[in-house]
Amino acid sequence: MDYTATNVVATVTIIATISSLLTEFIKKLTNDKFSANLVDFITSIVSTFVYVGYLVIYQGYTADTKFVVYWIFIGIISWIGSMIGYDKVKQTLAQLVVK
Repeated sequence: MDYTATNVVATVTIIATISSLLTEFIKKLTNDKFSANLVDFITSIVSTFVYVGYLVIYQGYTADTKFVVYWIFIGIISWIGSMIGYDKVKQTLAQLVVK
């Protein structure tokens, strides 16, 4: 696995975007019955595991110690990124619209 900054940023962006969209879908589906941060955490971790599973199964990566530590940090960073993602973008777009 290539652990360059470009790959890390791209991976975090992809997982955070997917997590943020899934969180919004679940919030709309459940009418905000659950804490948004908890739903975001769960969707981020699940998205990370799915992506890691894809890499291990279909791309042939081996899960050594460095790989596991890397993906733990990717999961945490993606969670933080997706928590501030969709709602802040929506708020910014609403502020930019001239009424």
